[in-house]
Amino acid sequence: MACYQHPDRPPTLDTAGRIPMPQGPHLRTTDIRTVLQHTLPVPSAWVAAATHQGPEAWRKHPLLADLVLLAHDPAYPQPVRLGHHHLHVDDELGLVHHQLPAIP
Repeated sequence: MACYQHPDRPPTLDTAGRIPMPQGPHLRTTDIRTVLQHTLPVPSAWVAAATHQGPEAWRKHPLLADLVLLAHDPAYPQPVRLGHHHLHVDDELGLVHHQLPAIP
């Protein structure tokens, strides 16, 4: 799931910073729904090298525990590298994936 790190406020789910990323010790049903509406399913191999996990409350929820965050800087958009995979969200194309060749 793409999230956007802004220098002056908590992470958001959109580049403009209008949709705050739900956090906190207790998530409401609307928070969970908001998060799930911003996720995209991908093959597990693409995110196997991921270390970007969601907030603590997400790790305790069965629908959110396995989500991987693709943290972007909206001022300097560039793909997130996860092992041999580069992923980023394009406004027109959606999720864009590039696989780098394996280095022997």
